[in-house]
Parts: sequence; C-alpha cells; structure tokens
Amino acid sequence: MFASAVFIFAFADVPFGPQLGSIIPYTAFVFLGTFSAQRGLQPYFFECSIVDRVLPRLGQRHLSFLAAILVLETVGFYLKRFMPSSWLVAKGRDGSPFGITLCILCMCIASAHVLANRSLLEREHLKEPQSPDQAVAAG
Repeated sequence: MFASAVFIFAFADVPFGPQLGSIIPYTAFVFLGTFSAQRGLQPYFFECSIVDRVLPRLGQRHLSFLAAILVLETVGFYLKRFMPSSWLVAKGRDGSPFGITLCILCMCIASAHVLANRSLLEREHLKEPQSPDQAVAAG
C-alpha cells in the first residue's frame, strides 16, 4: 500500500495525475482494511461463499467512494488557485496546510469506506447460519 503511493508522485505533472495516481493507494488501503485481520478483527477470505456473494456490492461501493475521492481532490485542486499562499507553502518538514487537510479528508473517507465494508460483511455473516466447517475456519 505504501509503495503504491509512488504513483501519486509519478503522475504529478500529468493533467489530473494526482487524482489518477491516488486510485491505486486508495484501493490498496481499502482492500487491506476490509479483508485483513488487523488489530484482532476477523479476517474475511475470498473462499467464503458469503464474501463471494457480497463482492459485487463491495465493488459498487468502491466505485462510489472512489468517485467521491476523485471529486474531492479535483475540487480541492481547483480551489487551490483561490487560496492564500500561507495554505500552500510547507512549513519546515511538514506539508502545506492544504496538503495535510486534503490528506486527512481522504483518509477519513477511506476509513469510513473500510468500516462500511466490514460492517456489511459482518452483517451478511451473521444472517447466514454457520456450518461446523465455517465455525472452525472463523475460529
């Protein structure tokens, strides 16, 4: 996920490059956050029939959240022209207030996306009674 952030810098000089470059790290963050077992949360496996059934809905959600991120970034970069220079200049090793704000907003949207995906997967798993094999795999 962190290595894919290179795409943001690689596309920096291309029109709409930062927006296009942010698609890969955003998708990697959401994918890892949704399916991995982080901080004691239950992992979700692709072999599970319930996950397989929910994947189309997760894909639709991902496209919706991705569109929101791209619109936010595009509007932010457009409004950047009208901002005072104090918002655009980095102070010390920190980034500019504009960059930090945009990053925080995108991370909040990504976190909401991961929480919504995990909530959907958990609800679907609770709806369907578990067979003994699934109970052992869920552990």
